[in-house]
Amino acid sequence: LMIRRPPRSTRRSSDLWSAPLYDPGWSQAQSRSEIALAGLMTSDFVFSQVGSVLRCADAVRGNLVWERRNVPTSFLLQGDEDYLLAVSRGDLNDPSGLVLRTGNGAEVLSGSFNIPGPLPNEWKGRRVFLANPGPAQLSLSLMDLVPSTRPAWSKSYSMPAWTTAVDENEFAVVDSKGMVHVHSFETGNRIIEAEIERPGSPSQVTVRRVGRRYIILSQGSAMRFPGFRDVPRPHPVGKIWAIDRGTGKTDWTIAMPASQILVESSPDSPVLVLL
Repeated sequence: LMIRRPPRSTRRSSDLWSAPLYDPGWSQAQSRSEIALAGLMTSDFVFSQVGSVLRCADAVRGNLVWERRNVPTSFLLQGDEDYLLAVSRGDLNDPSGLVLRTGNGAEVLSGSFNIPGPLPNEWKGRRVFLANPGPAQLSLSLMDLVPSTRPAWSKSYSMPAWTTAVDENEFAVVDSKGMVHVHSFETGNRIIEAEIERPGSPSQVTVRRVGRRYIILSQGSAMRFPGFRDVPRPHPVGKIWAIDRGTGKTDWTIAMPASQILVESSPDSPVLVLL
């Protein structure tokens, strides 16, 4: 684990401190089986887990602030300025782990998180975004695990529908009628609703925010929904829509040679790059 000072106009980037992500006392067998993990970093602390030891270090000097032993092996360290979540590598259909206070390691919760699995990887600090498709509805919620598990918000859409992340702050719901609904992860509020042509399969629809527009790419293949017959694609190639973020109206649309890969870029970029 290495923490570096960011570069500035008057100096280069430099190392602040480093720490081994292994235990020198491990046997050869333990070295092959034990897992080390570096995770959450706040303005004051850096958290890591080596084997069964969970550690909190000062972000600037690297001094040990606190450590907790006999912690089940984690696959994720997540949280915010106040709480650390050590998500266990146990049964992912029954997500569990520890919730500790970042400043002193005091335990807030231990055991099941009381949220349905399998656990996704769409974490927003100490909250997790859940999208659970059912026979009739797609249920969406942002679950807050502290002080007790409860939804910060919840919504539902009629099936068939699916979600795709726009960026770290927003997500989109796409339905079989060709409607795109963009929401805020933080509040769940809908930002815009726009109509496009019937989309391809879930893996072939991409929504990104570029400046004041949303760019929607559909590869244009036949779509398949569970329990539904294939619907022939309405155009032989893919398509791109530019949707105004303020009004939800289509600014322009062009055909796109299928298949294309979108090169991720800054939302402020004036160009869209496809490969």
